[in-house]
Amino acid sequence: MDFHKIRGFPVLLILFNSEDPEIRWRTLQLVATLVQNNTYCQTAALKDDLLSKMLTILDKDSDATVKTKALYAISCLTRDVPEAQKVFCDKDGFSIVMRAMQCDVEKLKIKAAFMLSQMCSSNPAFKDILCDIGMIDQLVGELGEEHVNYHEHLMSALLAIVKDHQRAIEECQRTELQLTQLLLNRIEFLKGKEEFLEEKSYAEELLSIISSESGDVMR
Repeated sequence: MDFHKIRGFPVLLILFNSEDPEIRWRTLQLVATLVQNNTYCQTAALKDDLLSKMLTILDKDSDATVKTKALYAISCLTRDVPEAQKVFCDKDGFSIVMRAMQCDVEKLKIKAAFMLSQMCSSNPAFKDILCDIGMIDQLVGELGEEHVNYHEHLMSALLAIVKDHQRAIEECQRTELQLTQLLLNRIEFLKGKEEFLEEKSYAEELLSIISSESGDVMR
């Protein structure tokens, strides 16, 4: 609150444009700290259009750390804040997040997956937007690649989209995705690997949902 009252927020916009990536990411880290669970600062950040600027940074900045911190700050600002979520959607935020997830940056993928899960839980209507932009295809495509540790988070995000959402279930049942076989293979691969118990649980629940809806029998 005091930071805003001394007109600190306009300075943030200047620092966002610094040529030094460390200054940019540290500024974004500060924004995340200011707005997290702070209604006053959330309102001030929206009034000063920080969210729009941070979405542009996430989409256009070439530095991986800057992009990751931008996503973190966006997540802190939009978490359970309907006004911020509206701005996020109006600015096509989900498409920007989807493009960011295509970067080969593990931390960015994990934070994006967590944000997707949280927003789907906060407002199930977002699931239709994610279906519209092809997020299910992207998640399934990445899960179909050689297994890596962060697949647990992608599986969790996919499950969050599919739960209690008929359209998402039908998307997952499309023959060309071959998701049922992917999940069966993944469950078999993860058997006996205690470090991947959560991912295995997500895969089993997802398989149960898409199989029961299609009349298939889970093996």
